[in-house]
Amino acid sequence: MIVRRVTRHDVEPVVDALVSAFGGDPLMGFLFGKDWERQPHVGEFFRILLGVRVALAMPAICAEDDGTILGAAMGYDVSRPAWHATHTEKWARLLAAVDGLEERLGEYGALADRFEPSQPHYYLGVIGVRAGRQGGGIGGVLLESFCTLSARDPRSAGVYLETANEASLRFYLKSGFVMRGDGVLGGDTKLWCVFRATEDGAAPLPEESA
Repeated sequence: MIVRRVTRHDVEPVVDALVSAFGGDPLMGFLFGKDWERQPHVGEFFRILLGVRVALAMPAICAEDDGTILGAAMGYDVSRPAWHATHTEKWARLLAAVDGLEERLGEYGALADRFEPSQPHYYLGVIGVRAGRQGGGIGGVLLESFCTLSARDPRSAGVYLETANEASLRFYLKSGFVMRGDGVLGGDTKLWCVFRATEDGAAPLPEESA
């Protein structure tokens, strides 16, 4: 297995892996409804977010084995560049197509922003491993690879992320993240916000290890 940067040629297989990875995820249920896995808009949600990262050269990495994308992680570095007009237009169409999505994203963003560190940092917006390949360490490799990108950037104080999945929360806390705060979305979806500070001396990325 290798971990590498996502290119524009990887967008569709990465989107397929992420839709598979988030089956049953509480945050996706909050955003898109209980039957979200049957909605065509979910693929477009991940497609736009990934396309933005690739176009802006923001952190977007994938785990690949024998030509199959097993999972991916994507977010922002310390900068938050403006989206290109094409992505902004696609996002507006998505918001218009899903009733209440804009309001729910606003609620989610407001809660996440409340606990975001004030220091410059990397933001891990999405990380997921394809269903059927979870539990084998792929998520840990992706997480460490993303954290290494942050650690190699002298401007970054660490990595911030949120999760509504209790199993994922335990995974992050075991991986060195600490709790920043939590809250409830929509009355019944708990969201936890965590941060991992940069340690001195960044380790090599997994594919560069001996």
